[in-house]
Amino acid sequence: MNKCNKCHVDIITDTSICPLCKNRIDKRFPTEDFYPTIEYTYKKHDLVINILKFCSVLAILLSLLINYLISSKISWAYFVVASIITFWITINTALLRRTNFMRLMFAELNLLNIVAIIWDYCTGFHMWSVTYVFPFICTIYIIIMLIMRIFMKVYIKDNIFHIYINCMVGIVPGILIILNIVHVRWPSIISVVTSIIIISFLIVFNRKQLENELTRMFHI
Repeated sequence: MNKCNKCHVDIITDTSICPLCKNRIDKRFPTEDFYPTIEYTYKKHDLVINILKFCSVLAILLSLLINYLISSKISWAYFVVASIITFWITINTALLRRTNFMRLMFAELNLLNIVAIIWDYCTGFHMWSVTYVFPFICTIYIIIMLIMRIFMKVYIKDNIFHIYINCMVGIVPGILIILNIVHVRWPSIISVVTSIIIISFLIVFNRKQLENELTRMFHI
């Protein structure tokens, strides 16, 4: 502990300047810093953030390319781009406010699909909303959840139920194939296969967390 010779206050921090009178302090004894060093909380998530950024750019480029090759006119790809932008807004909101962004992702996933269907309907309903936008957005979100599950285990285990629900949405395009609503099937097939693979992965590696979450939510 050091003491200021001018204002005679005891100072327990390792400083050379008195915080009251700004007088220089002659240190007599070695001291430890009273205030602990705060480690950057999200530094350990830098890798997953960079991977998500790369996947986002790749998804945007692929959606624009596929849209152009199919119709030579960019239309539904804008909704894929919008979904990725809203995803990053959700991530930033969650990290800053520590909110449950799995719920936010589920809400924006459904909102984007609804807006796409309404837009498609108002412009003649050419079925691009359910043929391309719906399965592509589901696939992108599901892959994002898998990446977050792998790299952010501590946080994800508390949101495993919402991850399952989001993955279940990716199976819905398969129902559209069964009902013969969509004629271009490969986007829906990709969404269904991706959902089944990741749901199987979660069942194998997170079954206990899911049971605990269901018990907590429904008191079973």
